[in-house]
Amino acid sequence: MIAMTRHDLLVEVAKNALARLPVGDKSVLACMIVLHTHNLMLNACCALDDMDPHAERKLHAITRRHAAEVVASALGNPDQPSVMDYWYAKYVSDTPYEVVESIPEPIVRTLTMAKAEMLKHPLVHEIIEEE
Repeated sequence: MIAMTRHDLLVEVAKNALARLPVGDKSVLACMIVLHTHNLMLNACCALDDMDPHAERKLHAITRRHAAEVVASALGNPDQPSVMDYWYAKYVSDTPYEVVESIPEPIVRTLTMAKAEMLKHPLVHEIIEEE
């Protein structure tokens, strides 16, 4: 089994989703919104290096900055702070949403597609809105 942390798994989930979503900023931002407003429930068999083996299999919604780090890594630019800063600034200016209810309908459609693609990852059991 490959050693994997929570961050590694988030990057892998985003990378796999972005590979199947339309290319462009909208898809990247939609993935960031999902990561920032939803919890990822993991399969029972999922064992992460930085997670207690007896803990609930839940990755809580992450900060905007962490979401920017995740997508920068998923896009193949993990060591370039300018890329992470770009996505963070883009999120803040274009999609500053903290809860799903405040997201306008055109973005909800893209968000729904991103969520569906993220859910296809074999270690993700469910994606639920953060309360």
